[in-house]
Amino acid sequence: MKRIIAVFLALLMMISVCSCEIGKKNSDDTDASNVATSDFDGTKIVASTENYSISFAELDYIFADTYNSMLYNYYSTFQDSYADYILYYTGLDINKPLKDQTMNDGSGTFFDYYLEVSAEKANDILIFCEYAKENGLDLDDDDREYIDGLIDTYKQQTEANNCTFAEIFEDSMGLITEEVVRSYSEKNILAGKGYNFLKETYSFTDEEVEAEFNANLKNYAYISYLVYTFQNDETAGITAEDIKTYSEELSAVTTEEEFIAYCENYHNNVLYKDMESHPEFSKDNLLKERIGYSKDMDYLDKLFEGKAGDTFVTENTGDDFTSYNVYMLVGEPSELNYSKVDVRHILFKSANYESTDACRKAAEDIYALYKQNPTEDNFAALANKYSEDTYTDENGNQTIAEEGGLIKDIGYNETVKDFENWALDPSRQVGDTDIILSTLGYHIVYFSAVGEKQTPGHDSAKNALISARYEKDHEELKTKYAVTSDKEYMNNLNY
Repeated sequence: MKRIIAVFLALLMMISVCSCEIGKKNSDDTDASNVATSDFDGTKIVASTENYSISFAELDYIFADTYNSMLYNYYSTFQDSYADYILYYTGLDINKPLKDQTMNDGSGTFFDYYLEVSAEKANDILIFCEYAKENGLDLDDDDREYIDGLIDTYKQQTEANNCTFAEIFEDSMGLITEEVVRSYSEKNILAGKGYNFLKETYSFTDEEVEAEFNANLKNYAYISYLVYTFQNDETAGITAEDIKTYSEELSAVTTEEEFIAYCENYHNNVLYKDMESHPEFSKDNLLKERIGYSKDMDYLDKLFEGKAGDTFVTENTGDDFTSYNVYMLVGEPSELNYSKVDVRHILFKSANYESTDACRKAAEDIYALYKQNPTEDNFAALANKYSEDTYTDENGNQTIAEEGGLIKDIGYNETVKDFENWALDPSRQVGDTDIILSTLGYHIVYFSAVGEKQTPGHDSAKNALISARYEKDHEELKTKYAVTSDKEYMNNLNY
């Protein structure tokens, strides 16, 4: 059964199960953090509301699972070097007790941080259990079956690794047992049902979303602009005074066409004047499309606040150079409307051929075969036979990356630029074919399908409204279902 549970309520089963393979100490290691179970009362209540409670052992479970999830996130990315990366990025040495290590920002120890996160998670579980109860929600047979499956998975891990439940979680307290995991899981899933029930009460009209979008364009909208950089070049006889004049002249134009024409003339008749060979001018190099706002880039403030056709100049200076960037806004802040698409392709990699012409010839030959039977099924068959878009599988064999050359749900910034430009051209129709050149080589392309319309800006605006509503409701729930906590006893956790 698929479950949608809030991040702070999620059962990190895979993380927890895998944790016994990560950072496990040798059996002869000694550590001040290893404490006998009998030293503390695992049944002691450390957080409670009117009808629900979290025991010290359950808090131990939450702490261990929260900490191990961090370890696993690094391990899944960096494998054997994960401990070094954690130390580099966070300052945390996983081989030392958390209580002995102060965080880089000086706010406390790493133990203090993880305890705070764990305590907040425990509080939220209790609050949403109360909310679930008030709204008539309870665990059903599917929930209990899910928990049974979770427990069975843990049991299999303990048997396979000849270890205890506590050892699965690298539990230094030795308090985590099957009963603790079951008790916690029941509350965790009930709380998740309460959380989802609350979120399902949220509804916003199109007008409300549009108002949020327009009120905070920098958060949700995208712009397009032209930019050209003038830089002094003593070898070409272009001085700092010259480029200041050129930048002022370019900033005085009023249309996109004039902007491009000026840059092309400068490129050909000033920058590369009298040169027998030089880079060809391309207006595509001037245009920056679908750019979101970033507070770290000052020029974006002016662009997001401007009108189409507005220009301005920024100056950069160094010890031996001066440059001017001239900007023109051509697309005012707006939604990035597009539909994801499905495209089939047959790739001929440039690296596999003696020349670009030879690569294109190979593509043209297979394109001719397709034209003899111009159907999508034939295209897919040719892709499976001839495409060089391959990878090496676990057995060392070269395997086609996509069945029938089909790439599904292509959106912006998900593939090479030339391929993207062809695939997301608004005029594209199902059945369109062509040969295009990208940085990878030549592609024979077949436009297969158009997906649902994407409105990422308005989706983000709606999510912002949901988040704001949730924050308000969450604060009210914390007041309504006040949690009583024994923070002093919580500090007996020893990691």
